[in-house]
Amino acid sequence: MVGFRISRLAHLKKTMSQLKKLPKPDVIVMATFNFHPEQGISLLASSDDGRVLGAIRINVESINRFICNHPCSLVVDINLLCTFLNRAGDEHSLHMVISDSTNNQYFFTIEDSVGNITLERNMTLNYEVNEMHKYFDQPPHEYVVKVAIPTRIFTSMLELFNNFEVDTISIIVTSKKVKFTNGCHELVLYKEVAFVCVAIWSHEGVKEDDDVIYVAKFDWKHLISLYDSICMTRTVWIYPSNGSGSPPVLMCPTDPNPNPNPIGNIIYYFL
Repeated sequence: MVGFRISRLAHLKKTMSQLKKLPKPDVIVMATFNFHPEQGISLLASSDDGRVLGAIRINVESINRFICNHPCSLVVDINLLCTFLNRAGDEHSLHMVISDSTNNQYFFTIEDSVGNITLERNMTLNYEVNEMHKYFDQPPHEYVVKVAIPTRIFTSMLELFNNFEVDTISIIVTSKKVKFTNGCHELVLYKEVAFVCVAIWSHEGVKEDDDVIYVAKFDWKHLISLYDSICMTRTVWIYPSNGSGSPPVLMCPTDPNPNPNPIGNIIYYFL
């Protein structure tokens, strides 16, 4: 078990309090934690329509070996985070802990310096990281990525591409952006506001200087049929294959079930 110590907790609480007041009441705000062995921990708050509301960067004192010296991210509800920060005393240090359980899954918890676990494992904060356990043991030559698309952006994408007589749309993910194209038109979303890479390794079929992570293809008519289901969720997650032969899927991240049912299959391939 390794802790990520965040100094100046009072400053962080003040920052989070300011971020919480920025969006309009009808805007869903998500906070994205990015863990990087060299760059430290960064916290990015954004609305579900893609607007960046604020950010803070914190140095990392130690890094868990399961992250394999690559960045990873965690998306949490900002209200949940603020609830925790309000409970924690200013005299305590805040630790973010990735731990190994008996069933070989990795859990994300937040503790203060006296060891009080405030967030339980079945809460939203832990759900996203629980999905990481199947990625950490992947060989270094495999590529694993999870993409989150805000629903409002996804709706705009549907309206844009539905005007073309093309059945298939490609999603091209690079290190800086994600591009949707049907061969006639393209929509480009930038990484900072459009999607979250949870765990990334280099794929043996992609050269590092190519910058392209993977391409996913959708059957456009099938995607349109899923519109109602997709609009019931705040974010659309694209899960690639986990390496065991299972097909990539679209999933609802708000499903309380730790193994949510997919809302649609993806025609998927590596470059």
